[in-house]
Amino acid sequence: MKRELPILTIAPGRYIIAVSGGVDSMVLFTILRKREDIELIVAHFDHGMRDDSQQDRKFVQRYAMSHNTIFEYAEGHLGSSANEQTARKARYIFLRHICKKYNANGIIFAHHQDDLLETALINLLRGTGRHGLNALRSHKKIIRPMLGVTKAEIIAYAQAQHIAWHEDPTNRTQLYLRNYVRHTILATITIEQRDTLLKIIVRQSIFNEKIDTAIAAWLSSHAQQTNKAITLPRYQLIMVPPVVALEILQSVIKQLTGNTIVRPLADKALLFIKTAQPHKRFLLGDEWQMRLKRQEVIVEGR
Repeated sequence: MKRELPILTIAPGRYIIAVSGGVDSMVLFTILRKREDIELIVAHFDHGMRDDSQQDRKFVQRYAMSHNTIFEYAEGHLGSSANEQTARKARYIFLRHICKKYNANGIIFAHHQDDLLETALINLLRGTGRHGLNALRSHKKIIRPMLGVTKAEIIAYAQAQHIAWHEDPTNRTQLYLRNYVRHTILATITIEQRDTLLKIIVRQSIFNEKIDTAIAAWLSSHAQQTNKAITLPRYQLIMVPPVVALEILQSVIKQLTGNTIVRPLADKALLFIKTAQPHKRFLLGDEWQMRLKRQEVIVEGR
């Protein structure tokens, strides 16, 4: 008899579970739907990046309805040229909407250990800083119970339990950075190298918690925050060591946008704070900016 996968415990309650139709989410849904103390709402987002993507939706819908589970879906119509970040943003907007609609306890994702390693390597390549190594983790409203399970274990479990799934053909193309990392880098590392990378991620996670606590204490004493902006004291920010100033700035940006910025842009932003004249603006992306006053730095929406 095939042993159960070592997924993390999920508290009783109502949850949205993101089901793409792939083996990961189909296995997780199959396991969790057997729990009587959990109510699941299956959510499927059709990105509209493939001509046949509606087949995935129909497959998931049939499976959910055959097990008397509420099914929600939306169509993105993103087109084949859409990148991974655009697809992810659209998907998360949909999932958060469904979570709010049903007043759910959180959103459950089927990310696994291979996804964790891929994300860490991708973020290293992109230069996203210390948070990039452990960006894929569970939060209060985002639950990822399979981060300790490998892809190979998931496939073996699905085969042993005769769980059907749909394989997304875009997973085989190397046009996307994640697929390149998956097939060219992660597939070639040894078991020892894999274990070493996992230990580094765990160690960095511990360091991050300590650093985040210290940064939060500084912001509590020096920053003023509203729903759409955070105001920092310019002089105090200039006077702390540059590495600390960068951490403060990244923390503020993450609070407002949900993401940090790449190191080269963060360095330019810090130089701007030190040298630019009052009333100047620095763009942090399509939706956010910094605006200077003589004694203040305001991070806000554009």
